[in-house]
Amino acid sequence: MFLINPFRAVIPVPDKVAHVVTRDLRSYSPEELQAILKYNPYSFLQVINPGHRYNKEVTGEDRNILVRNRYLEFVQEKVLVKDDQQALFLYQLDHDTLSCMGLLGNLHLSHYEKSRVKPHEKTLKARVEIFQDYLRTTRIQTDPVLLVHDDDSTLQEYLEKLRANEPCLNFTTPDKQKHRLWRITDQTAIERISNYLEKMNTIYIADGHHRISSSAKMYKESTQDGHQDSAYVMSLFAAASQVRISGFTRLVHDLNGLSKADFLIALDRFFIVEEKVSQHLEPTNPLEFTMYLDGGFYSLTLRDQFLKDHPLKDLPPNILQRTVLKPILNIKSMRRSKRITYIHSLNGELKMKNLIDEGLYEVGFTHFPVSFEQLKAVADKGLRMPPKSTYIEPKLKSALTVFEF
Repeated sequence: MFLINPFRAVIPVPDKVAHVVTRDLRSYSPEELQAILKYNPYSFLQVINPGHRYNKEVTGEDRNILVRNRYLEFVQEKVLVKDDQQALFLYQLDHDTLSCMGLLGNLHLSHYEKSRVKPHEKTLKARVEIFQDYLRTTRIQTDPVLLVHDDDSTLQEYLEKLRANEPCLNFTTPDKQKHRLWRITDQTAIERISNYLEKMNTIYIADGHHRISSSAKMYKESTQDGHQDSAYVMSLFAAASQVRISGFTRLVHDLNGLSKADFLIALDRFFIVEEKVSQHLEPTNPLEFTMYLDGGFYSLTLRDQFLKDHPLKDLPPNILQRTVLKPILNIKSMRRSKRITYIHSLNGELKMKNLIDEGLYEVGFTHFPVSFEQLKAVADKGLRMPPKSTYIEPKLKSALTVFEF
């Protein structure tokens, strides 16, 4: 089986697509969510929030069944329409700070099972099982896994040629993102694209670790239940140059009982600590961090002797975890502790300052972004990064394409 495979997609009709597609559900405030559910009957949020119709939150298998029902209603009402033939899709996203081009298709999960497609994050068993139950009942995939591969100039040039054609979808969403989608049905073009990607020895999961893990479990079940389409997971394949990796700001509620002076002294063991007076707030290399504490910015530069033998010694989130968050601030679980919060913002240092000045947190840290080469190195060694090590864009819209299986 090829890495990328065509599929019969279900897509929104052109005159409604801008109203259908949604951001990740978790990115909406309660007020935003309620307004959309009230005033936009075409939003896919109507499907994944089925209890709204009855003014009641629905969970578990009851929710999964109702999601399936709402989805079928969208198809019956021709808000979503299934293509007549299998296709790959060329996808282009443009907005103020990011432009991305990639290929939408189905990954055969045998490549994931054989570790040709590699993760860099640890998954949570409970979350995988919840999503597996969701897939088993709804039989739809609406959010592609983001897969990243090394750049190939020949492939990119070919995609540029395909992009000269008229897109089947061309729209702008309320967040001022422009989306274009080209349907590729020509068999010669599909084979050419497939052959380009087959040259890649390894592809890396950038976003969607839980989705692909859940789908892989469904794939194992498919040998027993006869659902051959369960062997696939809908994915966006993108070259490394087409994605942007940034980091999360780490905000901590308290100093673990330490005074400001004692905390700075504890940091001095691991870092060269300098109060910042310049306007340049962002870290300039993987061993430098920006800290905000008690109205002032500090630069923390890791001393040479620390973590030099650790396999993730150059990974900024790992450095913070092993020198500050665990040993000094005594945060035992980076996932579950209520003392730490992660936020993403393009102006992370200023956002951090504002939240701490408001008294919501005591101290905050930003780090240099993890590079694609670092991500590859971690994945190739079979290691896993600490939680919230990377924020990888594009963040794909839900229900731009749907895969029924």
